Amino acid sequence: MKKKGLFIFLAPLVILVFGGGLIYFLKPSFLASFLPNYAGLQAEKDTAKKEKGFLYKMDPLIVNLADAETLHYLKIKIDLESTEEKPNEEFEKRLPQIRDTILLLLSTKERKALMDAEGKNKLRAEIREKVNQLLKNFKIKDIYFTEFLIQ
Repeated sequence: MKKKGLFIFLAPLVILVFGGGLIYFLKPSFLASFLPNYAGLQAEKDTAKKEKGFLYKMDPLIVNLADAETLHYLKIKIDLESTEEKPNEEFEKRLPQIRDTILLLLSTKERKALMDAEGKNKLRAEIREKVNQLLKNFKIKDIYFTEFLIQ
């Protein structure tokens, strides 16, 4: 009798779990009608997949900053994210020009202008603009500073 009672209790539970799993994998739009945040989460995942680009990692750059009163150095490592999902030959061919452009831009900056987040964000925008002027077939979407040391 205990086995029959356990079976009566577990059978509907197993059916619910199995049925829910089937609905989740086979018909996500049905699940979205019951869970209000489910559709938003799916949209965020789809957008994130579409927005990912290829990351180009550059070697560190060391430059003298344009401070007149004292000598300051900036060591910076930059990763560039393109709009494409795979590597592009144009970037590799233009890498010396890209490095030169970034070095020249960095050497015009003063330490004070780069110390806060606003200065770094402005620098990101300037680098993106200058690099995109060099590239013809694809564009740089975002700039990441993976090292930023002023001495």
